[in-house]
Formats: sequence, C-alpha cells, structure tokens
Amino acid sequence: MHRYHNRQGGRNHHHQNHQTERLDKGDIAFTQDGTIDKNLFNTKAERIATVLAQADKDTNSYTQIRRFYDEVNDFFEEIEASADKESAFKIREPLILMLNSKVSYALGRKKVDQNFVNFIKYGLEQVEDAGSFKTFKLLFEAMMGFLRAKKSK
Repeated sequence: MHRYHNRQGGRNHHHQNHQTERLDKGDIAFTQDGTIDKNLFNTKAERIATVLAQADKDTNSYTQIRRFYDEVNDFFEEIEASADKESAFKIREPLILMLNSKVSYALGRKKVDQNFVNFIKYGLEQVEDAGSFKTFKLLFEAMMGFLRAKKSK
C-alpha cells in the first residue's frame, strides 16, 4: 500500500507542474524585418493558444478569453466603420489600453493566468495606429481558433 501511495503522489506532483512554458515578447512580436511575420497568424498564434490551454481547468477558459476578444473586435469594428480610421483609433486608444487593467483584474480573480496577461500586454505594446490594432485583432482571432481546438469551454 505504501508503494502505491508514493506512485500516486508522484503523479499528482507532476500534474501540478504542468504549466512551465511562459509567453514572452518574442512569442507575440508582430513583425520580423519590418513586415508582419508570415507565421504570426499561424504557428505563433498556435503556440500562444497551446501555452494558454495549459492553464488549470477554471483558468483561461474559452468563454473568458472570448470576452476579451469580443471587446477587441468591437473596437475594431467601430474603427473600421469610420471614414477616418486613424482618428477613430486615437479616440478609442485610451479605452483599448484599459484592457490591461481589465486583464489584471481577471488575473486577480484567477480567471486568467499570467500568460494571458502577457499576451494582452505585449500585444497592446505594439499597437500604435489603426493598422497595428488590426494586426493585434487578427492575431487574437487566429489564436482563438487554435484555442477552441485545445481547450473546451
């Protein structure tokens, strides 16, 4: 019986350490050599989704991440509908950057993990205009597609 308990404890210990990967700025970098990285919406988006999916069951749920995506998409649609996209972006920029505060709040409530906070933070650090915001929105969209396959609601 004692040997079984040791094996069970070893399995549990390994399970607790399943999330070792961390997202850094390079994982979320939009450009390579001055142009959009050809892998941004493909392998980079998939890596981000893979790391986010490693979180505990109640953290980084698809539904929770989708709420943030929906907010980004709402801003994007408002900007795209405007005749002057840059002015529309500048008006909304403070509210877009407020996503950092909202994601920090979600982290405090253990709804998301530090990797998702990093995704939002490093992504928004690269947003300077309507075009770069569109790139962020498309990366988020691509990541959501991969995340859906990797993590259930």
